[in-house]
Amino acid sequence: MMRELGYYTAYKGKWHLTREIDQPVAGKSVEEMDLGEIPTPRLHEIMEKYGFSDYHGIGDVIGKSKGGYFFDSVTTGQTISWLRNTGRPLNDENKPWFAAVNLVNPHDVMFINTDEHGEQVQWKGPMDKENHTLLPTQPPHNQIYQQSWPDYPLPANRHQPLDEPGRPAAHKEYQNARAVMEGQFPDEDRRWRKLLDYYFNCIRDNDQHLEAILNELDNLQLTQNTIIVFTGRPWGARWLPPDAW
Repeated sequence: MMRELGYYTAYKGKWHLTREIDQPVAGKSVEEMDLGEIPTPRLHEIMEKYGFSDYHGIGDVIGKSKGGYFFDSVTTGQTISWLRNTGRPLNDENKPWFAAVNLVNPHDVMFINTDEHGEQVQWKGPMDKENHTLLPTQPPHNQIYQQSWPDYPLPANRHQPLDEPGRPAAHKEYQNARAVMEGQFPDEDRRWRKLLDYYFNCIRDNDQHLEAILNELDNLQLTQNTIIVFTGRPWGARWLPPDAW
């Protein structure tokens, strides 16, 4: 739509809608490749079909455990480079552009392992023969993920039974499916606290990248004539552990 209106359209970051992006080379997924091995021309070809230029990856590999922590910096760097090499020159030529920047976090909270180190309660390994696991993990060993909010109130409905009369059956089915991939953790406040802390720290990490991009718009003197639209998943509405935030 934006391209039809005359905008130069570019896309950066996570793309979650095309199997071709996940396997741009026959028989080999992006999860098995180093970033330098991912064929950029092939990605360009795929994304052009959706109306976007200048896509350098890396598809949905960044949607796995710690995907935001590992790769949001890559997306941020690509965005800043694009603004310098393409966005600013287009502006100088009075040509409008639209850039979609798709960071992962706070999605990493989906993969939280609420067990303490050495404990195996939530995660005991794959629960099915096909190994449909998403590998829950501990928060990163990084200072930005060490912050805790012990006085922040936990959700009042956290202990509500999934099979309570009147509650949609889909809630329980969702949790059963999620448990196959990430394990099922007991309804304990210490685990809710760990989940909440990780969620907030994922947001703080994300904010660093957003700030870098916004600062670059300022540095390039593009802020005054750029419309910035924030979108995101509707997390925070249901308080179901852990991907339904």
